[in-house]
Amino acid sequence: MTIPITATKAVSRHSNRRVASCETRVWRGYAATKAQLAAALVREQELLREKSELLQRQEMLAAEFEHRLVNGLQIVASLLSLQSRTAPTVEAAAQLTIAAERVAAFGRVHRRLHLLDHQNALSSSNISGTCATTLRTCCFRRERGAPWW
Repeated sequence: MTIPITATKAVSRHSNRRVASCETRVWRGYAATKAQLAAALVREQELLREKSELLQRQEMLAAEFEHRLVNGLQIVASLLSLQSRTAPTVEAAAQLTIAAERVAAFGRVHRRLHLLDHQNALSSSNISGTCATTLRTCCFRRERGAPWW
C-alpha cells in the first residue's frame, strides 16, 4: 500500500503551520514576559527612590526632634536657674539650683547618647561609665555632712 504524494505534502504543510503557530505563541509569551519584567523593574526603582526619600526625611525629623529636646531641657534649666536667683530663702535657692543642674545633666547625658548613636563601635562600659559620671557629678553633689543618696 502506497500513500499518495499529495497526502504527504498536505500533512507536511499542516505540521509546518503548527510549528510556526507554536513558535509565534512562544515569542508572544516571551515579549509579554519581557514587558512585565521591564515594568516591574521600573516600579522597583521608583519604590527604592521613594524609600530613600523617606529615610532622608526620617533622619531630618529625628535630628530636629533631638535639637528641640535639648533646647527644651536647656530652657527648663535656665528658668530654674533664674528662679533660684529670686528665691525668697537660701534653701529654696539651693534646691532650685540643684534642680537646674539635674535638668542640665539630663541634657548632657542625652547629647552624649545621641553622639554615640553615630559611632560604629560602641562599648557598653564606655556608655554607662560616661553617663554615670555625668549624672554623679551633676546630680548627686555631696555637701558636707549630706548623705550620698
